Amino acid sequence: WSGAHLHMVHGTIPRTFDLIDWHRQTGTLATGETCVHYLILDESALRKYGGRAKCNPPLRSRADAEALWQQLSDGQIDIVTSDHSPYPLANKDTTNIFDAFAGLPGAETLATLLFSEGVATGRISLDVFVRALCSGPADVFGFESKGRIRVGNDADLVVFDPESRWVLDEGKMHYGDGWSTFHGHEVTGRVEATFVRGTPVFANGAITGEPGSGKFLRPG
Repeated sequence: WSGAHLHMVHGTIPRTFDLIDWHRQTGTLATGETCVHYLILDESALRKYGGRAKCNPPLRSRADAEALWQQLSDGQIDIVTSDHSPYPLANKDTTNIFDAFAGLPGAETLATLLFSEGVATGRISLDVFVRALCSGPADVFGFESKGRIRVGNDADLVVFDPESRWVLDEGKMHYGDGWSTFHGHEVTGRVEATFVRGTPVFANGAITGEPGSGKFLRPG
């Protein structure tokens, strides 16, 4: 009725995206996103990782996670995000889970994890991978110069090696908090270089971008 765009974040259960899809069919401008850890981890991770796996909303069942993969493949989920929420380990490794802060660092591992657990395993296609991380966010938030390689767009590019097999090592990541829930995970696919508006900002495992070179983007 209002014409507003409703975007639901951090969807963790299939019903969320079924409801979004129903509203879309009635003519509402509605979109939704999930986070990569809701696709890969389930509630059993809390026993293994303790506070390092605590997030909000919480992790769900394995069946929920597998259903989300199917919805992503079917186009019901518009975006997959990191929900990068870093806290010092002192706020995560607590003796009481209720004292642990809720949130996982995830920006640096987003593309690798989604490719490794999605494309490399056959759960999603390469097209779905690109849509979830590139064209999807650009479309949802109205960034006409982003998300696609075409004449006139910003040269925001990622050089990605789909054959690289390696082990995530929190000691080599660039997180200010120095840890990752996915430390030690064997993965397929690696970001080799990143360009923002044609300027290299990451290469050979090192950040090369200059502080202050970013630009604020106002949604369209």
